[in-house]
Amino acid sequence: MKEIKRYEITWNAHEDAPVLTVEIDHSICTDKLLHQINNFFRVHYDSRCRQEQERGKAVRYGTGNNDRGNYEWWQIQVNNCRVTWEVR
Repeated sequence: MKEIKRYEITWNAHEDAPVLTVEIDHSICTDKLLHQINNFFRVHYDSRCRQEQERGKAVRYGTGNNDRGNYEWWQIQVNNCRVTWEVR
């Protein structure tokens, strides 16, 4: 029996509409299997991310470089979810 549930994630800049809608069939993807992705979202760097950095609400939690150049990893908390992005 399918146990499909819909989860809608919003971000302050888009309070009138969900930014991300996820449908999960809990009969297949149990809480145990969801543990690694629960409360974690990665987004593309944009003006909203930059604003959170400038306001001091975002935290840089990593830096480094690879074959694509230097990078910084940033994160904020939104409704008990960790939202992360990469700045190059």
